[in-house]
Order: sequence, then C-alpha cells, then structure tokens
Amino acid sequence: MPFTISKAHEWDTVRVLPFWKPGHKVFRIRFDPPDGSAWEIAEIAIVERLVESLPVLPEYRFQTPADVAAWFPFQDISSMTLQDGSMVVRPDGNDPAIISSPCSFDASDRNILSLRARVSGADFAEFWYNPDPYGEFKAASRMSFSS
Repeated sequence: MPFTISKAHEWDTVRVLPFWKPGHKVFRIRFDPPDGSAWEIAEIAIVERLVESLPVLPEYRFQTPADVAAWFPFQDISSMTLQDGSMVVRPDGNDPAIISSPCSFDASDRNILSLRARVSGADFAEFWYNPDPYGEFKAASRMSFSS
C-alpha cells in the first residue's frame, strides 16, 4: 500500500489502512529505510480505525533512550539515536532494516498504522509485519510507501 510523506525535512503524520489481515496476530513490526536517508521518527502507533480513544499498545513515542531501545538495528544501520523527541535512524547499506521488540495485537481491532516522521535523502521506505513470532518477514506482509 503506497502512501506519501508530503515534504522532505518537514514533520508529517501518515495513517494507512491495514496491510495485515484481520484475525491474524502481529508479533513484530519491521521498517526498512533506504540507504542515504536520515529518518527522525517521533512516533509509531497501531490504533483503532476512526475511533477517538486513549492510545493503545504497541505505541512508540521516542522520548527516552529506552524508547529507542525497543527497536533494534536488524541490518545495515550505522546508528539509532534519540534526538529532540525522535528516534534518528541512519542506514548505511543495501538492505537496511530496524525491528520492533516483540508485540502482540489482534489486527481486527488495531487496523491503522500511524507514523509521524520527517526524512532527508530518500523518497521510499517499507513497513513489514510478522504474524509468526518465530518466523521470517515475508513479502506478502510488506507495505511500501514513497514521498
């Protein structure tokens, strides 16, 4: 499901309809930033569709080093740091990816992914999810977006 980040170097919040299937359990989320980019991620949240309510888990608001530590550099990432309320991700290879700590939510109830970020040096990235806590990320569980 492609979607856009409106302008480079400006904060944007993107909300997309689910790319996982209702009834499945989601155990991890993966984000693939392209090489040569710098992402400042203030928040990643899984929320209910069109419902005004208190935030639900999993939700990542990058305010402390522990918030950044909830994600780990899976491959081709030179650094992940906390800076001014954002997780700053700097890829350095051909297939960069960061992966969330394990989480579990029912995709029937939590069916919108919300990302607030700004980017420089890129116009494309991907999110992946894994319905199997011990399995590999597969192309069928991928959503690409571009600016």
